Amino acid sequence: MPVRKLAIKPTKRPGSPHQLLLVGAGYAQLYALAALIESDKECPDAAWVSPSRWLYPPGLIAGVISGQYSKEQCRIDLRTLAQRAGIRFIEQTPVLLDAEKQSLVLDDDTEVGYECLSLDLGEDLTDIDLDDGDNLLRYETGEQFLRGWKNLSESLAQKQDAELALIGAGPRAVELALAIREAQNRSALNISLYTGQSPLLEQVPSGIRKRAVRELEKAGVKLQQGSVQRENNQLRVGGGQTLSPDGLIIVDNQALPPWLESSGLALNASGVINVDASQRSRSHPNVIALGAISSRPGTSSMHPDKALAANGKILANNLLAAIAGRGLKSMRECSAKAVPIASSGGRAVGRFGPFTTCSQGNRRKQELIERRFIEGLIQVSQPLTD
Repeated sequence: MPVRKLAIKPTKRPGSPHQLLLVGAGYAQLYALAALIESDKECPDAAWVSPSRWLYPPGLIAGVISGQYSKEQCRIDLRTLAQRAGIRFIEQTPVLLDAEKQSLVLDDDTEVGYECLSLDLGEDLTDIDLDDGDNLLRYETGEQFLRGWKNLSESLAQKQDAELALIGAGPRAVELALAIREAQNRSALNISLYTGQSPLLEQVPSGIRKRAVRELEKAGVKLQQGSVQRENNQLRVGGGQTLSPDGLIIVDNQALPPWLESSGLALNASGVINVDASQRSRSHPNVIALGAISSRPGTSSMHPDKALAANGKILANNLLAAIAGRGLKSMRECSAKAVPIASSGGRAVGRFGPFTTCSQGNRRKQELIERRFIEGLIQVSQPLTD
């Protein structure tokens, strides 16, 4: 997989290191910041690095694409949240981590030092070099994806019988394909979903998977299973056939950050950070890692729930304890849940007791959870008044 060349010698040198450096906007870290604000606890010298000021919960992005919601209804202002917590917000992408030197190099070549580091990247695990053309997009939960989709959709609308290809086999790929079809239902846009070697929705119950396939078929989305490789702005599929779609969206990108392997942190056989029950790195106790980049991925996710909120409170206390040199508490690893998959017409595919349904009720239930989470963060982010 092509990745950007990393800056080994940054041009901008840091001042004194931060006591605490947060990286990423996974939900455990968001819950932790909310807990710090609500308890009036402060990190005296902390910074937070995230690629975008705006975070769009994945469960609502399909609604923005389809036109069901406006962007303003479905986003979290991370900078305002950081300011309310008394934390410096840095809108940049990490490109190099040196655990021995305790420094993080950012996309603009700035080097940020730290004493304690907390990593919770959510779904935005890595960055892919997409400099091959304006018709390529990578799915992410920040502003850049929605801005890129707006430009790409306008370009596709100017072409007759345009071809759009999505690469992915998970819920996000299905949701995006159906949302784009709903938004472009009056156009002659041809949409194909390429799953690669992975079966479609491999990790979800079979009933939901079968119903999702039916929804794709009803929407006229072509499901293409089998090997697929991207070569510049073309796709090479099974049998050696080469395709040149007018637009390409890479949705499921399970690759880990390229800076993780060279970080100096102890990794397990899967290439993720080896952590203990409190999510400390086993090789570097001043590093906390959560979610998909850790050996206990169930400690964070991109879906709000009560168990994750409890983890956020523990994480908030652990961050302060790590700064003070105290012991850390164990964090619970939550089991994965079958979250409804957004379909068209304000519906979602999900379970209702023993049955699998595609209904507006399924979607309202999940979106209510996401909306309450957003509203809760907005509320705690409000400045104090006399």
